[in-house]
Amino acid sequence: MVTVDSIAAAATRIASSIFESPLVHSRTLSQVTGNTIFLKLENLQMTGSFKERGALNRILTMTDDERIRGVIAASAGNHAQGVAYHATQRNIPVQIWMPRSTPLVKLSATRKHGADVVLHGDNYDEACRAAMERSEERHATFIHPFDDDEVIAGQGSLGLELLRQNPSLDVIVVPVGGGGLIGGVGCAVKERTSKVQVVGVQTARLPSMTAALRSSLPVELPASPTLADGIAVRTAGSRTLPLVQRYVDEMVTVDEDEIAAAILTLLEGEKTVAEGAGAVALAALLHDKTGHRGKNIAVLVSGGNLDVNLLARIIERGMVRDGRRLRLRVRLPDYPGSLEGLTAVIAKASANIVETSYNRAHYGVGLNEAALDVTMETRGRDHASELLAALTGSRRARVTLSNVTLIKDHESGIFDAAPAEVVVESRIRYPYVKAIDPSDPLLDEVSMERRNAPMFRLAKGASATPNLLLFDGPVFDAQTSVALSIKLLETDYYPAAGVNENLFSPSAALGELNQEVPLVSGDYNVTTADAKFTVHVAVESLY
Repeated sequence: MVTVDSIAAAATRIASSIFESPLVHSRTLSQVTGNTIFLKLENLQMTGSFKERGALNRILTMTDDERIRGVIAASAGNHAQGVAYHATQRNIPVQIWMPRSTPLVKLSATRKHGADVVLHGDNYDEACRAAMERSEERHATFIHPFDDDEVIAGQGSLGLELLRQNPSLDVIVVPVGGGGLIGGVGCAVKERTSKVQVVGVQTARLPSMTAALRSSLPVELPASPTLADGIAVRTAGSRTLPLVQRYVDEMVTVDEDEIAAAILTLLEGEKTVAEGAGAVALAALLHDKTGHRGKNIAVLVSGGNLDVNLLARIIERGMVRDGRRLRLRVRLPDYPGSLEGLTAVIAKASANIVETSYNRAHYGVGLNEAALDVTMETRGRDHASELLAALTGSRRARVTLSNVTLIKDHESGIFDAAPAEVVVESRIRYPYVKAIDPSDPLLDEVSMERRNAPMFRLAKGASATPNLLLFDGPVFDAQTSVALSIKLLETDYYPAAGVNENLFSPSAALGELNQEVPLVSGDYNVTTADAKFTVHVAVESLY
C-alpha cells in the first residue's frame, strides 16, 4: 500500500543516486498563461526522465536472491532506461521488452545502459504481457512501470521534492499514462497539504485513466499512435486508480497539435528539450485546459528523450502552424526571366526561399507553362500575409508593341537603300511572345527557332503595325514595371542583285532597347538610332 510514509522512505532510499531536478521559474510562460509558472525539469535526470525514481526504489527493495535471478521490465522507453541503468550499476541481470514502435533514441539508450532488449508487439501493452510471461518462466522480478507500490512510492518522491522547493505552490500539473507518477505525487502532496490542487493531463489519443475514472475500474482502450509515446498506456493501473480517485482534483486531455506546440515552445522559449509525454502538462496550460489564473503552478517536464528526426518534424510543422514556413505553388510562363519576377517580389518582402521544385508536366500546366513549388521562411503570420498579398496580385497587365517605323535603311556594299526584311525580337519578364492577330499579312512565322519573331518588309520611312503581344496576365502588387528587351534585326532582300538573306545570314542590328516599362496604362514612344515604335500598356484591376 502506498502512503506518504512509504513515499518519504523511498525518497530517502534513492536520494544518493537520484538528481534533485531544479524547479525553475519561467517568465515567458507566466506571461503567456496568466499564472506564475515553474518548470520541474525531470528531463535532466541521468536517463532523461522521472521513471528512474520508481525503478531504483523497486530495485533497492529487492532481496539478494531476487537480484541474482535478475529483473525484467516492459517499457516504451523511459522506464526501460531507468531499470537498465540502475540494475546494471548494481550488477543485476536485466532484460527489457519494448514495443517495435519504440523511438530509436530510447531503444539505443536502453541497450547502452547494458540491458538485453527484446522487441515485441505493436504497443506497450503487448510488450508488457509478453514480459510478464517471461518473468514467470525465469522466476525473475518483474518491475512494472507504474502498477507497483514501490515504483509508485519512488515516483511520488517528486511530490515531496516540489513542496520543499516551493511551499507556495497552488497547483501541480502532472502527465498521466498508467497513473504511477500522479498517484505517487498526489498522495505525497495531498497528505501533506490540502491547499495544493493536483491536475492530471493525458493525450486525447489514449485517455486510459480518464476512462477508468469514468467507469470506476480500468478500461482497455484501442491502441492509437501518439507523440506522447511515454504515456501511451491502453489500460490504467489497478493500484494507481484508487490513488487517482482519492488525490487528483482534475483530469484533462490534449491533442497531438497541442503537444507538438508545447514541445516547440519549451525548445524555443526555455531552451529545454521535452518529449511528447514530457510536454503534455505544459500543453494543457498553453491551451487553457485548466482555467487557472494568477496561480503558482508547477509543471512537470517529465522526460526529454525525444528522437531527433521527430523533433525535426515537430519544428517544421510548428513553423508552418505559426506562419513562419510558407509553401506556395505558383504557375509561371516557361520562359527565360519569368522566375526573376517572382524571386524579386519574395526578396523585396524579406522572405527567405529554402526549397524550390520546378515542374513542367503535372498540375495541369500548359505547354508554355511550369508549376513552381516554393518553400519560404517568414517572420510569422503577419509577415506571411504581407508576402501572400504581394504575390497574389490584384492587377492584370497587357503590353503590346506597334507602329514600327524605320528611320534609316541599312546600307550594304551590294546595294543602297533597298527595302529590308525587319525582324522584331522581343523579350519581357513573363510570358512568351505571340502575335495578337496571326492572320495579319505583315506577320510571318519564319522558323521554329524564331517562330515568335514577326517578319515584315520596310524601307526608310515606312511603318508597320504588327501589334505584337509582349505580355498579358496578372502582375504582382509589388511590381511597378516590367523589363522589356526589344531588338530589330534586318535581312537584305534584293533578288536582282542576288541578295536574299535569311535569319541565319550575317545581319545587322537596326536598333535595340532594354528598359523598364512602367505598369501604368498609356502609350510609351521609343526611339532608337535606326527605328521607332510604340509600347502600349493597359492595366486593369482583377477585383
